[in-house]
Amino acid sequence: MTVSQSALSKVHDLYVMQIELWKHLREGNFQKADQRKQTQKCLRQFSRLLDQVDWHYMGGEDVLESLRSMRGEVSARLRNIRRRKLTARKASVKRVVATKSKKTKGKRK
Repeated sequence: MTVSQSALSKVHDLYVMQIELWKHLREGNFQKADQRKQTQKCLRQFSRLLDQVDWHYMGGEDVLESLRSMRGEVSARLRNIRRRKLTARKASVKRVVATKSKKTKGKRK
């Protein structure tokens, strides 16, 4: 395989991964652990390919920048899901602690 064929193959693989990431974004159901893991795996592969490709073979630097922004968007959505889950857990723990303290105050009197 020549250098240009190898570069074009990487670009092709990158575009296939882009389509898979769009599917994950369109579904948007990152609450399920298995789907979130699949999206993270797809994002890692996409990021590796994005770092390896030569922008000359993909249509220009603007295409490369749009793919980088897509990578950032997907990773931000995944981070937000994780943050929401953590804050929900903390809120539920605070509620449990608050209800326990109210019960103990009433019993002391």
